[in-house]
Amino acid sequence: MSIPTLTYGCTGCDSFCWSLMKHAGFYYLVEETRFQVYVEMGVCHQCTEIYPIEVFPEVAEIRQLKQTLETQRAQLFSEKAQHDQANQSLRWWQRKKDLPYALSQLNSSCEDIEKRVSNMEQTYNALSGRIALPKCLRCGSTEHTLFPSYQNTGNDKDFLGLKHPRCGGELIVINDGLRLNVKPAAIGFDIEANKL
Repeated sequence: MSIPTLTYGCTGCDSFCWSLMKHAGFYYLVEETRFQVYVEMGVCHQCTEIYPIEVFPEVAEIRQLKQTLETQRAQLFSEKAQHDQANQSLRWWQRKKDLPYALSQLNSSCEDIEKRVSNMEQTYNALSGRIALPKCLRCGSTEHTLFPSYQNTGNDKDFLGLKHPRCGGELIVINDGLRLNVKPAAIGFDIEANKL
C-alpha cells in the first residue's frame, strides 16, 4: 500500500526530506525491549538538515486519547447491543453473523486507539528517567525547530514561515500528490536518543 507523502524543502538550496521519514520505525532499545520514538518533521540548527525530530508523548495527549476510546467503546457497545437485539427477532437462518461495516470500522478504530495509548504509555514510562531534551534524530542536537502542523490549502507549495539555517531560504512543504510504497529501515536509539 502506498502512503501519501509531503516533501519538505528549501527555496534557497536543494535540502529536502519526505514526510515518509516520520514512519521510518525509529525505536528506543532499553534492556532488549523496543519502544516507539515519536517524531515530527523539523529543521536542525546544528546539521541544518530537514529531518524528523524526536517529541515526547504528553500526558494530556494520552488522556485525550483515553477519553476518545471510552466514547467510542460506549458507542460500540450500544450499537452492538442494538444489532444483537435486532438479530434475536430473526429466525436462526436469517441472522447475520458478521457485524455491519460501520460497527466493524468502529471496532477497528477502538483497537487502533487502544494500541496507540498502550505504546504511548510505554514510551512515556521508559522516558521518565530521561535527562536530555528532544533531539534531532540525524545528528543528536537539541537545537532545532519543529515545523507547524500542515493544513492542506489546495496549493502545490506552501511556505512554512521559517528560514533555513544553512542558506536563509524559505522552508516549504510541497503537496503534489506523491505516493510512495517503501518502508525505510528501522533505526534504533538508546533512551537518551544516541544512535545504536
